[in-house]
Amino acid sequence: MNCPEAAGFYKNNPGTDTAIKQLSLNRPTANSRGVRFGNFVQVRDVINEEMEAIWNGSKTASQGLDDAASRGDKLLRKFERANK
Repeated sequence: MNCPEAAGFYKNNPGTDTAIKQLSLNRPTANSRGVRFGNFVQVRDVINEEMEAIWNGSKTASQGLDDAASRGDKLLRKFERANK
């Protein structure tokens, strides 16, 4: 699979690279690295699972949000350990 730039995607779809350019404009700092946090997909899935448990009534809002934070933090710590 070609990268989007090599495949001509950005040339054929002007403006679609704006977010990438903005995120890559400057070297990341301690305050800006959060935009690129690891295990994002897994954390997003955890949040979706816990929100579904809240919506279907199997967890209270407080419990679901606490569980999402706890599970998400574990994934972030795992990523942090693997990328020191």
